[in-house]
Amino acid sequence: MITVDPKYTSQDSPVCGHRERRPLWVREFTCPACGASLHRDVAAARNILAKAWTGPSGRDALAS
Repeated sequence: MITVDPKYTSQDSPVCGHRERRPLWVREFTCPACGASLHRDVAAARNILAKAWTGPSGRDALAS
């Protein structure tokens, strides 16, 4: 099992990483920096997956 800190995962763009703080009732995530448009939960899931694939050092966990 890999643990991931969920902090800011629904506020960060999974495409460019731009952080846009919005109230929880806003369910659509549209990034003003890159234009990515996703449901907030989908954006969070993609960010969590990306964090899980990266080791504590910030390097890809699968790289040798």
